[in-house]
Parts: sequence; C-alpha cells; structure tokens
Amino acid sequence: MQLFKLNSVACAAVMAGFMAAATPSQAADIVIAADPWCPFNCEPGSDRPGVMVEIAREVFEPLGHTVTYETVNWSRALVETREGKYDAVFGATRGDAEDFVFPELAQPVSGNAYFVRADDDWTY
Repeated sequence: MQLFKLNSVACAAVMAGFMAAATPSQAADIVIAADPWCPFNCEPGSDRPGVMVEIAREVFEPLGHTVTYETVNWSRALVETREGKYDAVFGATRGDAEDFVFPELAQPVSGNAYFVRADDDWTY
C-alpha cells in the first residue's frame, strides 16, 4: 500500500506539472478516453471508476477542473484524442502514440507474475 501511495504522489506531481500554467479562470472540463482496463480505468460514473480516473480527479479537481472519463474503442480513443475530441487517454504507450506527451515516470507501474505448484515443471 505504501508503494501505491508513493506512486500516486509521483503521478499527482507529474499531472500537476502539466497544469502548472493553468489558473482557476482557465478551469475547464478535462475529458479522458480509453477502453475499459480495470482496475486502472473501469466503468465511468461508478463509485469505483478506476485508479487512474481517481488519481486524475485528485490532481485536477483542486485546481478547479472537472474530469470526465469516457470509454470508447481503443483505436477511436487515440484517433479522436488526436482530433481534439478528448484531452487525453489512459494507458497509452509510446508505441501506441509516439506523438502524444508522456510523463518521465510512467504511472502506474505494473508487472506480470506466474504461479505454479512446486511440483510443476512449467516455465515461461
């Protein structure tokens, strides 16, 4: 849990950096799109919309912005963000969208793990 808190603080700092020049008079609705990828971004409008949605709201709402999260097909999210319909996407990599702006520290960081019985000889 402590690592999650540290990552959240780091993410908040990165996101706040993007908005450093904004003033309350410039506050706007920030619309973020992605395909569902729970637990990072889940069901819009639910009490548990996903950790990335919650982090974005924690960062931007105190600055006077509202954060709206919409689920759309992943390809459509990328195309329509480029066209200006959305302000950002959750979960893009440089391979997905090398023309997008990325923070120096990716958030959140996750990994994969495989578990087998002790007597199983399966390897990856």
